[in-house]
Amino acid sequence: MVERAAPPPPETLTDRQIQVLDAVVEIHAARSEPVGSKRLVETRGWSVSPATARNVMATLEESGYLRRPHTSAGRIPTQKAYRLYVDRLLARNLESASPLQEAIRRRLPARQDAANAEQWDDLLNAACQLLARLSHYIGVVLDGETREAVLSRLTLYRFAERSVLAALILDRGLVKQRMLILSNPVSRPVVETVERALNRLFAGKRLREIRRLVQEYGAVENMFDEEKREAAVEIAQSAFLTEFQSDVYFDGIRNLLIPSLLESAGKLGALYETLESPDSVVSLFRLPRGESSKVKVRIGRELRSVGLDGYSVVSAAYRLADRRVGSLGVIGPIRMPYRRVIPLVRFTARQLTSYFEAQP
Repeated sequence: MVERAAPPPPETLTDRQIQVLDAVVEIHAARSEPVGSKRLVETRGWSVSPATARNVMATLEESGYLRRPHTSAGRIPTQKAYRLYVDRLLARNLESASPLQEAIRRRLPARQDAANAEQWDDLLNAACQLLARLSHYIGVVLDGETREAVLSRLTLYRFAERSVLAALILDRGLVKQRMLILSNPVSRPVVETVERALNRLFAGKRLREIRRLVQEYGAVENMFDEEKREAAVEIAQSAFLTEFQSDVYFDGIRNLLIPSLLESAGKLGALYETLESPDSVVSLFRLPRGESSKVKVRIGRELRSVGLDGYSVVSAAYRLADRRVGSLGVIGPIRMPYRRVIPLVRFTARQLTSYFEAQP
């Protein structure tokens, strides 16, 4: 009995094997059906015989790039195949999609007033809807991280004897609110005094710098007499030491209500649960520092979220004023058309960045 040669490692795939693998990925993405050698050759208009294509597909199956859902069926790509396919697309950068760039420019509204929070909200909503409409999947936009935001003004409102509503008015019109529950009752005059003093100390500083000052003993304490000191410290710590949750915009879940896009209804249920939790969405789309200039694609099990192994996330960062970074992207099935989605995400992020860079 003649032993078959061991399958080649990924780095030694031949040009023909890569060509066949790319074709299977793209045809499967378009049709959601196993791809046979005859269809492969006919769809691509190749001059080789189906038998030749079938031999290459068999080798790719042995290497873990393709699998057969049924004994007599054609083959479908594995997650390993999608990873190789996507990595090659990312390396090529796909910069030639100028019609797509123009479509994105036309569909995003011009931002007229950088200090207008309503226009900020409209722009991020529009970006989210654009991603959903052009990808045909779910578009997601997260607003910028607050640690680099600059505090314009802090307002405090005594809601009850132990409750104070803190509103941080940040640069570019962004407002973050938090209800503070204090250990002891506090009067309205004390709250007003604390508000004025904290504004003198903190206004015009970045939140990360404010957090450092709050954590340093004496920065806040020394501004107040004994009567107000305890309340002032507790208000400052409660208002500033916890990172504010990013606002999450998403649109297009209706695009995935198509049976052919899902292997089981349970996968859609898991996606619903993720979208209902802002923290879960943030964890999917927040990019590691140092990778904010790149498009990132996580596929299936790489998401490390229960029930999302049938999905992929394509994400990128956009830059706001003062070095703050937000992120955006698309959630779709593993077999999404990455050749179209990757440049869509990249160009949308660039367009948002250009809008904010243009503001004074």
